[in-house]
This record gives sequence, structure tokens and C-alpha cells, in this order.
Amino acid sequence: KLQAQLEEVTVQAEKRVAQLALKSALPIPDLPRERSFNGACPSCKKENTFEMVDRPGETRKVVCEFCRGAFNAHVLAGHQVLTRAQIPSTLYRVGGVVVVGGGSIMDAKNVLQMKQAWVDPDRIRALIPIIVRCDSEMKKTGLARSPFSLQGTIFRFIDAQNPGLLGRIVVRRFLTLVLQGRGFKPPDGVLMTRATSYVNDLEENSLLSAFLTACIQRIIQVVELKDDDSAAIADLLLDGHFPTARSEVRQLIASNSKHVKFTQKVLDNNEPLHS
Repeated sequence: KLQAQLEEVTVQAEKRVAQLALKSALPIPDLPRERSFNGACPSCKKENTFEMVDRPGETRKVVCEFCRGAFNAHVLAGHQVLTRAQIPSTLYRVGGVVVVGGGSIMDAKNVLQMKQAWVDPDRIRALIPIIVRCDSEMKKTGLARSPFSLQGTIFRFIDAQNPGLLGRIVVRRFLTLVLQGRGFKPPDGVLMTRATSYVNDLEENSLLSAFLTACIQRIIQVVELKDDDSAAIADLLLDGHFPTARSEVRQLIASNSKHVKFTQKVLDNNEPLHS
């Protein structure tokens, strides 16, 4: 009976925090639209025009209208596009499942999707201010702040404001990545879990930095990333919303590459499987 009463007190407190956070409306970002881009074919060097969603990290296959060769086009921040020659597809093992690769940027997104760790940048942009606001209100009201209680507060906030804005899977997934990227700081000598109270105030920069850390650690276990992939990977993950994302991704790639043993190296023939 006492446990049930405690749970009811927690739920009511979280509802109150969500109501307080609702006092000032959050802007809902517009979704990106398709537009025309111009990019040179890596094979024949002639300029092509093609339609793509204007969102950094967006990737599509383009067939050259002149030489009929295929190449990949990647949208970067600042409405820029990068074209790269296609490389032979590689099959990677992710948790026992075979993933078809098509170059570092496409492979990175595939790996995150297979590991249930992909969060669309537009959803992140909408979620970050909600997390910061709910965390602040929880601290003001004296409610114990743990990743799990924060998640419950965010659910109630979203349900009250705009149920269609963000799904619960998105919230759970992003908070899990922040937790694994060490975005929540426990008291000294305490192991951080979903139920552990954290002591730091949540801010946009620290949340996004932890998110990037967890994503790069997942990707680099399967896909070999290089320094010149950092800009495209940063844009893929954060859509240009984080000014230092490119430099941070570059550092993460460099530091993780030294310690990782790529999954494809443990295949029977010690080589990637080619399709």
C-alpha cells in the first residue's frame, strides 16, 4: 500500500511539472521541403540537376543524365550538396542481421536504424527545448530527477500540448542515447542508471554532445569512418543545429577509431562480404 501511495505522489508531481512547463508554448519547427540542387557527376564531371529534401544529412542515388553513371548526393548545411562516386556495396553484420552498405554516410544511418538508435534531426530540434524545460521545472519543484522520471514528465508535457508532435519511441530513444553518452551525471561514486538521480542541469550543448558520442560509438563498431566523413556525418545526425558538431564528430571518430575492433574483421574470412 505504501509503495502504491509513493507511486501516486510521483505521478501527481510529474503531472504538475508538465503543467508548469506548458505555461509558455514551444514553437513547432517546419518540416523541410524538396528543392532542386546542382551537382557535378564524379565520373564525367558534368553538372546535373536533381530534386532532394533540403535537410543536411539527406542522401540519394542520382543517375547522371549524361554518362548514365550512378553517384551519391549528400545534402550539407547551408543548402550545399556533396556528390561522391558510388562504391561497391558491402554487407555488414549488426547484431546478427546483415546490413547492406553504400558508402560511409548511408552505412551510418543504416547501422543506427538497425540498432534502433536513429532519431530524425527535426525531432531532436523539437525535443531538446522540451527536455531542458521539463528538467528545469522538476528541479524547481524538488522532484527527484532521474532519466526515468524525466521521461514520464516529458510524456505528460507532450500529451497535454500536442500529442502528434513527438512519439514516445523518439523520446525513449533519445534519452537512452544521452544516458549512454554520459549526458546525465550521477553523484560521486554512484553508477548512473535510468533510475539514478542526476545532479547536472540539462542544457542543449551537453545533450547534443552526449547524443553524438553514443551515435558515433555505435556506428564506428561496424563502419570504418574517416576524418573527411565528419562533416557529412555531423549533418546527417544533427541537421546543422549544433555549431560545433563537425569538430566534435571529428574528435570522436579519431578517439574511437584507436580502440575499436571493426565487426567485419571477425568474419570467417576476415574480409567484408561483398554483394
